[in-house]
Amino acid sequence: MCTYSKSMRIESKGDLKSKLIFILVIMPINKAIKLT
Repeated sequence: MCTYSKSMRIESKGDLKSKLIFILVIMPINKAIKLT
């Protein structure tokens, strides 16, 4: 159980990072598309 919960925590951290990258990358692209 201990190792399982640890891996889940790491996974959720990675998910947060991917969400941040998604926001940082996709949002400017969407804005650029709207501007053109």
